[in-house]
Amino acid sequence: MYNQILIFNICIAALICGQVDMNYSYELKYGDGKEVINTNLFDATNSSIVKNDYGYLENLLEVNTTFNNGLYIFTQLEYSAPPILGEDYKGINKFYMEHYWNKFYFKVGDIYSLFGRGLALNLTQDQVIDYDNSVSGVEVNYNLADAFRIITILGESKFENRSNPADRMKNSTIETKLSFIGFEYDHTIFGLTGLAFLNNDFNNLSGISSEWDTPYVLREYDYFWGKQFNNFDIYIENVLSINDNPEYENGSRFYASVYTNIFDYGITYEYKNYIDSFLDDKGLNLISSSPPTVLRESNSILISNNAHSINWQDEIGHQIEINKSFSEKLIIQSNLSIAYNHLDSKSNILDIVKMDNKQRIYKKYPFRQFYLEANGWALNDALYYKLGFDQFDDLKLDGILNKEISATTIPSILSYNINNTNSFTIYAEYQERDELTYLRSEQSTTMIKEINYFDKYFSLTYNFMNKVSITLFNMSEVYNGWSIDEIIKNKKTIWEGIDLTYKLSSSMQCSIFKGSQKGGLVCANGICAVQPGFDDGYKITVRSIF
Repeated sequence: MYNQILIFNICIAALICGQVDMNYSYELKYGDGKEVINTNLFDATNSSIVKNDYGYLENLLEVNTTFNNGLYIFTQLEYSAPPILGEDYKGINKFYMEHYWNKFYFKVGDIYSLFGRGLALNLTQDQVIDYDNSVSGVEVNYNLADAFRIITILGESKFENRSNPADRMKNSTIETKLSFIGFEYDHTIFGLTGLAFLNNDFNNLSGISSEWDTPYVLREYDYFWGKQFNNFDIYIENVLSINDNPEYENGSRFYASVYTNIFDYGITYEYKNYIDSFLDDKGLNLISSSPPTVLRESNSILISNNAHSINWQDEIGHQIEINKSFSEKLIIQSNLSIAYNHLDSKSNILDIVKMDNKQRIYKKYPFRQFYLEANGWALNDALYYKLGFDQFDDLKLDGILNKEISATTIPSILSYNINNTNSFTIYAEYQERDELTYLRSEQSTTMIKEINYFDKYFSLTYNFMNKVSITLFNMSEVYNGWSIDEIIKNKKTIWEGIDLTYKLSSSMQCSIFKGSQKGGLVCANGICAVQPGFDDGYKITVRSIF
C-alpha cells in the first residue's frame, strides 16, 4: 500500500510540471471450461489424463503518460483472479519513470534493459509465458558526442521461476541485488564496441536446493564487437562468469553471427558456446540474462509442440539460414539448427548433424532441426501461399532412460483476397512424431516403449469487410496406429472450436471462442511454459488502445 501511495503522489507531482499526453492499452482474457492435464508424459493412455474445473480472469491495463517537459511514466495495472499461469495478482504490477535530456537519460522503477545480445544483461517481461526478470531500481545513461555511451543500473529483485514448464505455479524464489556498468563506443572504422561489468548478489534461494544456506556472488565481464565489412555483417560477444565458490570452475558464454549476401542469397550463420558447471550443478537458471537461442522458434501449431530444452550451462549450437527471393511469386527459406553438450573423444559434430551413432552421442543431448519453406503470391497477388517442411530430432537423457523424439511436420497456408475487403484463409498442418524410450548402457540397448503419433491441424477463416472474422478449428491425434473410434473411448484426441472476432475500431477488437484446445509448450527466447489444455468451454478476449 505504501508503494502505491508513493507512486500516486509522484504522478500527481509530475502532472503539475506541465501538459500531459496519455494513452491506454487494455487487455481482458476470460475463460471457463475444463483443464486437461497429462500427468505422465511417458504415458499416452487414459489413466494419465486428468480433467479439472478451470477458469481464469485476466485484466491488464497499461497507462502511458508523456509530459511536455520530457518526462515519461509507464504504469501496468493487473487484476488476475486467477491468471492463465501463475498466482492471483491485484494492483500495480509494473511502474517506471524516465526522462531524456540532451545527453542524459534517467529511469527509476522497474528496469527493463538490454546490453549487446543479452548474454549478461537482458531484463524483459513476457506475459504469455509468465516470465519477468526485471529489477526495481534506477538506470542512468550518458551519451558523449553521440558515439560514446555509459550505462549504469542498480536494483534488486525477487525472481520467481518454475523448475518444470508444466507447473502452473512458480516453485522457486531467488532474491538478488544487481549492479551493472557498461560502455559502448561506435566508430565508423572500428565498428561498435561494448564492455560491461555485472555483479549479482544472490540470497534467500528457496525451492532450489537445500545446499543454498549462504548467499553467493556472481561477477560477469561482458565484451562485444560488431562491424560491417562491405558485404559482411559480423558480431561477436563473450561473457566471463566468475563465482565466489572455489569448488566450481568459472563459466563463459560466447556468441557469434555472420551475415552476407552472395548472388542474392541471404546467408546467416550463428554460433553459441555456453558453459557454467556451478550453475548447472545447483540447478539455477540464468537470472539477469537471456542469451540468443541459436535455433528457430516457430509459430506453427504442431512444430512448436516439439521444443528443444536449452541447457544454458552446457551447450554448443550452430544455425545457418539461407533465403532466396526469385521474385514476389517465389521466396525460398531454409534453416538448419543443431545443438549438443560439449563433445568428448568418443563423439564428433558429424554424428550430431547426421544423428548417427546414437549409442555414443545420446549423453550429449543432441538436437537437430531442419526447415524448408516456399512462399509467395499468385493469381495477380490475390492468392498468398506458404508450404513448409520441418524435421525435428532430439535425444534426451532422464536418469538411466533415453528418450528419442523424431517429428516430421508439413505446415501450409493459403489465403485468397476478394476485392481487397473479404478473404478466405486455410491453415493446415500434418505431423508424424515418434517417441521412443530406451534403457541404455555402454554395452546394450533395450526398448521400453514406442509411441507413434499422427497429428492433423486445420483451420478455416472467413474475413468480412476487414471487420468480422469467423474461424473453425479442428485438431486430431491418433497414436500407435489405433483407430479413432478406439482412441475416443480412452482419450479425447479431437479438439474442435469456433472463434468469432469483431474489430470494433482500428484500436479495439473482441474475440469469443467456444470449444476445446490442446495445451502445449509456448516458448520465447528459450524460456518455455506449458499452456494448459482447454476442454468444452469458452474464452473471451478483448484488446483496446485508447
